[in-house]
Amino acid sequence: MKAVSIMIMTMIIVGIVITVSIGLALWASNIAKLHERDDRLEIKHSYVERFGENYLGYIIVRNSGSMEVSIDSVFINSRVYENYSLEASIENDTVSIGDKPETILLKPSSQTTIYILLPIENYKPGSLIGIKIHTSTGIDYPTILKLP
Repeated sequence: MKAVSIMIMTMIIVGIVITVSIGLALWASNIAKLHERDDRLEIKHSYVERFGENYLGYIIVRNSGSMEVSIDSVFINSRVYENYSLEASIENDTVSIGDKPETILLKPSSQTTIYILLPIENYKPGSLIGIKIHTSTGIDYPTILKLP
């Protein structure tokens, strides 16, 4: 009778150990997948040019992560800014930009240029402007533009 209860006890302990180890393996693999699929933007270059009564900021952004990244807003000096686009045209020292996109989708290894129109009357020459690119996952990517 004692031999049967020891055998049952050993089987129960082995079952618990196997169950816990499978659970830990699944948990660890999920953590590895989360770190494998991250959104990572690089601000390759940012600069400003003056055209007539406006400054035009250029921010070249590259997705160096392994998943598609959605840029949903741009901040200037910690305030949401609406005057940016993926298109800009310059004609006779006058600059204009296209409509503000709802979101900017960047596939892995792709890059784009974000154009920011800054009215000259709001900023002094030589000022530093803090820019943050905000993604839909809540991560901010900062850069600084120095006005000419």
